[in-house]
Amino acid sequence: MDKGELGEDVVSMVDVLQEDNDLEEEANAVFGDSDDQHCTYPKGYLSRQALYSCSTCIPATSEPAGVCLACSLTCHDGHELYELYTKRNFRCDCGNSRFKGIMKCKLCPDKDKTNSKNSYNQNFKGVYCTCHKPYPDPEDEIEDEMIQCVVCEDWYHSRHLGSLPPAEGDFQEMICDACMERCPFLQAYLSLSAPSQTGLGPSQQVITKEEKDFTVDVVKSEKTESTKAEAESEANDVKTRDNQTSCGKEAESKQTVSSLSSSDETKKQVNGEEDESKKDAVKNEQRAAECDCKLFQLQASITEIRSAASFWNTGWRCQLCTCNSCKDLYSSLGVSFLMDEQDTIVAYEERGKQAQASKMTSYESGMQALEGMGRINQVEAIHGYNDMKNELTDYLREFADQGKVVTSEDIKSFFDSMQSRKRQRTGSASTIQYQCK
Repeated sequence: MDKGELGEDVVSMVDVLQEDNDLEEEANAVFGDSDDQHCTYPKGYLSRQALYSCSTCIPATSEPAGVCLACSLTCHDGHELYELYTKRNFRCDCGNSRFKGIMKCKLCPDKDKTNSKNSYNQNFKGVYCTCHKPYPDPEDEIEDEMIQCVVCEDWYHSRHLGSLPPAEGDFQEMICDACMERCPFLQAYLSLSAPSQTGLGPSQQVITKEEKDFTVDVVKSEKTESTKAEAESEANDVKTRDNQTSCGKEAESKQTVSSLSSSDETKKQVNGEEDESKKDAVKNEQRAAECDCKLFQLQASITEIRSAASFWNTGWRCQLCTCNSCKDLYSSLGVSFLMDEQDTIVAYEERGKQAQASKMTSYESGMQALEGMGRINQVEAIHGYNDMKNELTDYLREFADQGKVVTSEDIKSFFDSMQSRKRQRTGSASTIQYQCK
C-alpha cells in the first residue's frame, strides 16, 4: 500500500470518528442532563427529562404511561419503545398502576399508584402532528422535518403548521397554531418572532384589525339606533303620564311638594358625587395597572391576527410582561413556564453538554488510540474497521429486507461471530506482518 492510499484511508477513519463524535454530542445534549443509572421517580416532577413510552407493556387501548431514561434501559430493555425526546413536569410511571401489574420497576419498585400531575398527549401512543401518524411513517414518501411545539410539546411536520419555518431553521422555538389560538396574548408579541417563509401552508388565514373593527362598529351602530328609539318612546310615555297625573294633584300642598323635591335633589347630588368618585378611583387604578403592563401597551398596536404557527427568536421569553396581572393570565392558561428561560430545550441541552464535558468522547478516545499506533498498526486497524463495517452492513440488510427488528442479542451474536472468525484467521498468510524483512 503506497503512502497516498494510506493517507486516504486515514482521512476516512478520521471522518468516521468525527461523524461518531457529532452523533455522540447530539445524544449527550438530549440525555446528558438525564440520569441513565437511577430512576428519576424519587426526584418528583422534573422540570424536563428524556422520556419513553413502552408499547410492549402498554397497548394502544390502555392508559398511556411514560418512563425515564434509566427505566427504559433497565426495565424495558428489548421492548418496543417510543422515544418522546423530552417532556416537562413529568414523574416516571414505570411499574405503577398504568402497567396493570404486568411488571414492577427494577430500580424503584415502591411508587404511588398514579402520578396525578403528569399530562399525556398522543405522542405516548406513538403518533404525532395533526395528521396523527407515526414517525418515521413508512407510508409517507415526503421528506419533512418535525418540530416540537414549546407549549403543548407535540411534534409537527413543517408542512402541516399553516406556515413554513424560516429558511435555514433561523429560530429557537415554535408554537403551533392551536396553542396560538389558545393563548391569544401571544399575538401582541409577534414582533419577537421570526418571519416564516413566503410559501404559506394551506390552512393559514390572516384577519386584519380593520376588518374586525368594521364588524364591531356595525353591531354597535344597530344597537345604538335601537336603544335611542326605545328611549325616545319611553320618554314620551312618561311625559304623557306626568301631564295626566299633574291635573289631579293640583290641590296638594305646595309646601310638601317643595320640601320633598328639595330633599330628593340633595340626595341625588350626594349620591352622584359618590358614584363619580368611585368611578374615578377605579379608572385611576386601571390606568396605573395598564401603565405597568407591557402586554396592554402592545395590544394597542396589534394590526393583524395570525392563525398559524409562529417561530420565535432567541431570548423572546425574556421580553414577556411579568406584571401580576400577566402572571395570573399565564397561570390560568397553564403556561407560566414561558417566564422561565431554563425551561427551553436549548437550556436543557446546554446542561447536558456541560455534564458530559469532563468525559472523553469516543472520537477523542479513537484519535488518541490511532495516534499512539505505529504505521503498520494503523493500517491493520483501518482494514479491520472496513471489514467490520462491510460485514455489519450486509448483516443488517437482511433484517431490513425481512422487516425484522434488530435486538441487542442480534448485535451481540454478530460480534461474537466476527470475533470467532478473527481468531481463525490469526496466523494466516493474509495477516499483516509486524516485522519487515
